[in-house]
Amino acid sequence: MRLKKLSARNYRTLQNIILHFAPDYCTLSGKNNAGKSCVIRLLNHLMEPHSRSWRQEDHPIDYHEDRTQWGKDNDSIAVEWTLTLFASDDPALIAYIETFSDQNFSESEVEVSVRVTVEANTTQTSISVDGIDLEDRASREILRKLRSSNCLFLHNSTDQQTPIFFGGSGRRQSFYELNLSEEEQKSLNDAVKNVQRKTRQLVKGHRDLLSGLLGKLNEKYDVEFTSLEGYRSKEMPFGINLKDKRVEVPIDDWGSGTQNRTYILMSLLEAKRIKDRQGSEEKITPIVVVEEPESFLHPAAQAEFGGLLQELAQELGIQIIVATHSPFMLNRVQPSSNILLRRQSRRNQLQQTEIVDSSGENWMEPFSEHLGIVAPEFKTWRSLLSSLDSRVLLVEGDIDKEYFSHIRELLGERFGLPEDVEIVPYGGKDALKNTVLVGFVLKSFDRAFVTFDLDATRDVTRSLENLGLQNKQDYLSIGRNNGGRNSIEGLLPNRITAEVFGRETELVLQLASQKAEDRKSAKGRLKRKLLEAFRKGTDYSDDELKEFIEIGKVLKKAFA
Repeated sequence: MRLKKLSARNYRTLQNIILHFAPDYCTLSGKNNAGKSCVIRLLNHLMEPHSRSWRQEDHPIDYHEDRTQWGKDNDSIAVEWTLTLFASDDPALIAYIETFSDQNFSESEVEVSVRVTVEANTTQTSISVDGIDLEDRASREILRKLRSSNCLFLHNSTDQQTPIFFGGSGRRQSFYELNLSEEEQKSLNDAVKNVQRKTRQLVKGHRDLLSGLLGKLNEKYDVEFTSLEGYRSKEMPFGINLKDKRVEVPIDDWGSGTQNRTYILMSLLEAKRIKDRQGSEEKITPIVVVEEPESFLHPAAQAEFGGLLQELAQELGIQIIVATHSPFMLNRVQPSSNILLRRQSRRNQLQQTEIVDSSGENWMEPFSEHLGIVAPEFKTWRSLLSSLDSRVLLVEGDIDKEYFSHIRELLGERFGLPEDVEIVPYGGKDALKNTVLVGFVLKSFDRAFVTFDLDATRDVTRSLENLGLQNKQDYLSIGRNNGGRNSIEGLLPNRITAEVFGRETELVLQLASQKAEDRKSAKGRLKRKLLEAFRKGTDYSDDELKEFIEIGKVLKKAFA
């Protein structure tokens, strides 16, 4: 089952909005109070969520509490959910609809629309299947089936309450509830009955002994030991331990980020178990909704987890809807799957929710304010975000790109940089200081390696290390640590620098100018002239190019 579309009128901040959802991995973003919670509440209303929290919240639509404040007094609340059912994944629900609609569906997909209209004193519900309206009784029964079938797995990362059980040692431990199929439940019940028979045999002697002791009392008691009379619940609790370096640790003792990530993955596996059931009489593939999966995770872990969720949505064939404040959770493969919400503002008063247009190759730009990315920084990376290449070498500027391209051509296989790696400039060291944006960019590619001038090392290495990157594995500083050679030009053969500096005396003198603009201009012109002189040469020895050859070895290993 997939949520295809949600439309709402006059519900809280959703005065008039239509949301379209991708069939696999899609995201909802926006500042606080932008309307994400309203969308989640409406999903809860349609399909009572299966949640690991003890606090199961019902979200009925109440006309007086939920009607938007900007509508007219007599405006009704109207919500419509459009679902796509698949014959392979949702046979139980399709069969149920066929029973109450007197229809037979031969196609592999069935579209179901559920409409709810709420007025001051009445609530009306109607359902259409493939465009055909059903009778009231059929609509009520199908809606009841939707709400009782665990069709929605909801995980709120900010709510860490879990079912708690106490073991024999008194140690508190959280247990996860595994949803059982009817076949599994029957198998477990049979096993329990065998245990009961064995238990009765074992406790008979203890019962007789206790009866004898109790017989000494004035009040007489009959003694009977009882054991579990069949496991009748469809959910079975089990504890989770995680291993790290041969040490098993209960999940309660791990950090909040690890706990949160593990429980989200368990919800996905539970959804997959339901999807993979063989019995068509109970198989309905759930939708998984995750609120703020980035909670408690380091930026590097966020980036890794965001990529994993996207892969799992396609691999498992399950729709995952994520409400997030993190760029690492956005769908980078299909940008149209990301929905950005914001509130309109009139006279400094927030009003209804609207969808922000994020189409086109600059799709990330509308997200920039929400993600804490200032416009100049985003523009620096914008061309890279639209790149289709899967492996990139990031260099400071356009001249650096020309250097690396020429060296690759000059040294060939001795340089070691594979031909399928694109060399991309990122606009200078300052672009590396925003860890949120840099982390997002790096995770947009299968492999990315960062280079920067040696004189920028102090400014940027801390940011890169905070993202979990390692020297010579993910990034490398370029230059010599002496005599003002702390950039890529510092690796040029001495005869090239001597030739250019001797010929361009005036530009060299301008490097000492008191005006920053003059110094910057002179530096840029000298860099260009050094590159031109380097390109003209063809008879360089390996000793003259030894630093470039060493850089090539690092890159070859990084992209292996």
